[in-house]
Amino acid sequence: MKSRRAQFTAAAVAVLATYLCLQIPKSLVAPAYALQETIEAYNSIRTLHVKAFRTVYGQRFESESWIEFDERGRPARFRYEKNRVWTGDEIVPVTVVNDGDGSHTWLSTLNVCFRRSGKSVLAGALLQWEVSDGDPKRVIETLRRQAGDGEIILDVNEPDQKNEPIVLVVTYPAESRSANWKKVLYIDQATRLVKKQEKFEMRDGQYQHIRTAEFLDYNQQIDPKMFTLEGELPAHALVIDQSGKEVGLAQGDMTDQEVAVAVTQQFLQAWSANDSSKVGQLFLGLPDFLAAKYLDGENPFKIISVGPAHRSSNPDSNAMKCPCKILGEREGQYYENDMKMSVIPVSGQSGRWMVGGFEAHPKPASDEMIPIEFEPTTEEKTRGFVAVQGSGPKPRPRLKKLEVDLGCDECDLVPVKLVSLSELDAVSIGMSGPGAAFCTPWIETDCQLHVGNQALLRLPNPARIWLEVDSHQHNPGAYELTVHLSSGQGTELRIPGIVTIYDVALPEQQTVGVNPRVCVVGLSWWANYKPEARKRLEVFLDDLAMLRSTVCGFFYTYNPTNVRHQVKIAGTDQTLHNAGQAGLIDINNLPDLDFSFFDPWIAGAAQRGMTHLEINGRLHLSEHERAFANAVLGDDIVCSDELTWKTLMWLHSQFRDYAISRGMTETWAKIDTQLTPETIPDYVQTARRYQEIGYHTYTDNVDHFVKNATPLNQLNAQNDSWYMSYSHIQEFLALTRPTQGKAAVALDEGDHVWYYDGGNYNTPYEEGRRKAWRTCAIGVNGYTWWTYWSDNSKDQLVWYDPEKECIIHSPTWHGLRDGNEDAAYYHMLQQRLQARGDEAGLTRLASLTGKAEDAFLRRVEIKHPDDNYDDFDGTVGFQQFNQAKREVLRMLCADQ
Repeated sequence: MKSRRAQFTAAAVAVLATYLCLQIPKSLVAPAYALQETIEAYNSIRTLHVKAFRTVYGQRFESESWIEFDERGRPARFRYEKNRVWTGDEIVPVTVVNDGDGSHTWLSTLNVCFRRSGKSVLAGALLQWEVSDGDPKRVIETLRRQAGDGEIILDVNEPDQKNEPIVLVVTYPAESRSANWKKVLYIDQATRLVKKQEKFEMRDGQYQHIRTAEFLDYNQQIDPKMFTLEGELPAHALVIDQSGKEVGLAQGDMTDQEVAVAVTQQFLQAWSANDSSKVGQLFLGLPDFLAAKYLDGENPFKIISVGPAHRSSNPDSNAMKCPCKILGEREGQYYENDMKMSVIPVSGQSGRWMVGGFEAHPKPASDEMIPIEFEPTTEEKTRGFVAVQGSGPKPRPRLKKLEVDLGCDECDLVPVKLVSLSELDAVSIGMSGPGAAFCTPWIETDCQLHVGNQALLRLPNPARIWLEVDSHQHNPGAYELTVHLSSGQGTELRIPGIVTIYDVALPEQQTVGVNPRVCVVGLSWWANYKPEARKRLEVFLDDLAMLRSTVCGFFYTYNPTNVRHQVKIAGTDQTLHNAGQAGLIDINNLPDLDFSFFDPWIAGAAQRGMTHLEINGRLHLSEHERAFANAVLGDDIVCSDELTWKTLMWLHSQFRDYAISRGMTETWAKIDTQLTPETIPDYVQTARRYQEIGYHTYTDNVDHFVKNATPLNQLNAQNDSWYMSYSHIQEFLALTRPTQGKAAVALDEGDHVWYYDGGNYNTPYEEGRRKAWRTCAIGVNGYTWWTYWSDNSKDQLVWYDPEKECIIHSPTWHGLRDGNEDAAYYHMLQQRLQARGDEAGLTRLASLTGKAEDAFLRRVEIKHPDDNYDDFDGTVGFQQFNQAKREVLRMLCADQ
C-alpha cells in the first residue's frame, strides 16, 4: 500500500464539509445580545454565498458555496465547488449541484459525473447537511439546552465600537469528547449575522487551524443555472446514475459503535479481496469501476484488529471513528498499517451506515510482524530474499522454475517476484544458457519499465524485476535458461527455466475486439502539419497495433465543434468555417467535403488493422451542435432542430464515406452514455438518423436494463452492439438464449456484445491479461478499457518520451497485450476446430476456462448482493496463463 492513497483517504472524510455555514445561529445563544433579533434576522435568509478553506495535513483546500433556502430555512438548492480533493493518485477539483430534485457530483479531471435523484448519498455524505442544521430556531434551542447543561462553554466579546464584530468563542469541557476543539465566530453588530467562522483543534499542545468560512452575501439573487450542470458537461463525460443503488450496511439492532465496527470489518474484507462492488457499496456508494481504481489491484492483506469505535471528537460531526490495523505485502515488502475509519449515516437511506473516508499510516513491518510462513532456510536468510510465484494463495510457493511458451515472432512479459526478508538494498539479475538470448531484464520503477539488471528493494517504492522473452528471429524449439539473482550477500539464487517456441504465428486478423478508449494524441488543426506531431501520432498508432487494438476511436479528435476549422469544401481551400462566414454554404445544396486533413489518423489506423471506426453522437441537440450549424450556414440563419440535424448528418455521412475510402470496414456511432428508460424513445429516434446514413449504433450504458427484457427489446432494432460491465454480461446473455424455442431478447443478426472495464498503469499485469481471456470464456466480441491514453496522466497505460520519440510501457500494458495475443491463438484454433466439426477438440478448448478443479484458468462463482457471475479464480497468475496458452499452441501444432 502506498502512502499517496493514505493521503487521499484522510482527506475524503472532510473533503466537502460545508454544513458549518448552516449552523451559524449556534453563536447567538450568548446573553450579551438579543437572541430574538438574531432568530428574526435568520428567518428572513433565503440565499447565502460562502467561501471557505480548510487545512488538512498542511494542504490548503478552498471551496465556494451558493445555497438557496426554502421558507422553513432548509437548504433547497445549492452549488458547491472545491479546488482539490484526493482521488487515489491525484488531486482534482469537484463540483456538486442540487436542483431540489437530485444532485450531480462532477469530477472534471476524471471526466466522471455522478447523478442521484432525491437525497444524494454522495453529496449528503460529503456535505453532511441535515434538516435540523438548516433550521436556525432548532439549532439555537439545542445550543441553549447544551449551554444550560454545561456541555459547551461560551465566551462573548461585544466591543463598544459598532463597526467591530462581536467575537464568540465556543469551547468544550475537559470531559467532553470535543475537549480539544474550539470555534471562533465573528458577528456583525448591525445585522446580527455571522461574517466569519474559524475552527481549531488542539494538536501537540496548541490549537491548529482546521477551517475558516467567510459569509459574503446574504439574500443576493442566485442565477437558477448555478444549480445545474447543463451546458457545463462535455460531450464525452461519463455520467453514472446512482439513484437506485443501495449503499452501506443496515444497522438493525446494532448500536452505533457496533455498526461502525461491522462496516469497517466488511469494508476491509472486501478491500483485501479486491471486491470492487462491495467496496463501492460500503464506501460512498462508488460505482464498481471507480472503486476498482481506488483499489489498484491491492494485494490481499491480513486484518489484525478492528475497533472499538467511538464518536468523532469533531463537535459538528455525527461520524463514528473506528481504529484498525492490517498487515500486508506489496512489491516484495511487508507493511503494517494503522488506520482510522470514519463511518457515517447514509444520507437519504435511513438506518444504513457507510465508510465516508479514512486515515491510513503505513510503515514497514517490524521484524516480529513479518510472517514466518515462508520458513526461510539459513541460506535464504543470509541471502536476504526469496523468489516466489507472482500469484496464488499465501504463503506463495517458491519460484523454482520459469516456463515460457511462445509462438513465432511475439513477446511475453514474465514476472520475477521477490520478497525481502531484511533491509535489503538491491538484487541483481543475470542470465545464462541458450535461452538467455531470448531474454531482456526490465526494472519497473513507479510502474514504468526500463531496461536494467538491478532492482532496488527498499520502501516506499521498491523496484520490481521482469523478463521480456522475445521469440523473434529464433527457430522453433526448446531452449534452456538459468536466471541468476544476487543480493551481494550469501550465495546467488539460480532458477532454471525453459523457453519453448512453437511453429505457429499470430494471425493477422484481430479476432478479439479491443477498444482502448484512446483520447487525443496530439492531432489538432494547428499541430497536424508539425513533423513532431505527425511522428507522435505514428508512434502511438504503432503501439496500439502492438496491443492488437481493433478500434479507431480517437473520439475527441473528430467532433463537429472542431472540424469546421479542419474540413474543406472539396476542390477548394475554403474551410467549413471560412465558407460559412462567407455565406457560401446552401442548406438545400450542400457541397462535397474534403477530409484529407485526417489522413494520418484514419488511413494510418486502417493500415495497422484498426478498421472499426467510432464517432460520438449526442442523444439530444445541445448548444455545441447548434453552434456548429450556425457557423456552417451563417449566423443570420435561424437553425431549427431539423436544420441542425440535417447539417450534422451531412457532415457525418460525408465523413463515413471518406473513412470507408481510406480503409475503414465498419463505422459506428456511440449515442449517449446516460440512457434511462424514459429516454429510450429519444435514443431510438436519434439512432435511426445515424443508421440511415450507414452507421451502426450503440449506447454503452445498458447496465440498468440487463435484467429487464422490455427495455432491451425496445432498444434492439436501433442498438447494434451491447456494452455493459462484466458482472452483468452473463445475465444479459441468459436473456438472449432460447428457452423453449424462444429467447426473451432475440438479438438482431450481427449484433455485437462487449464488456467494458478499465484501470491505469497501477493495475496488476495478471488483471490485464485476464481481460481478453474473459471474452474467450463467455464468447463475446470484445472489451473496452478506460483508458490507454488520456490528458489525465494518471489514467493511462503508457508514457510518451518526446526526446526519444518512443513509448514507455507499464506492466499493465504488457498484460493486455499478452492476453490479446493469447486470445488470437485461441480463436484461430477455435475456428479450425469448428470448420471441421471437431467437438472433442472444442470441448477440450472450452475446458481451459471451465469450472473443473483441473482447469488451467478456473472460473468460480463470484457472489455480490446484486449480482452473481462467473470469473477467474483470484489465484490465477502468470503460470496458469502460460499453461493455458501452451495447450492452445500445442493443439495448433498438432492440427497442422
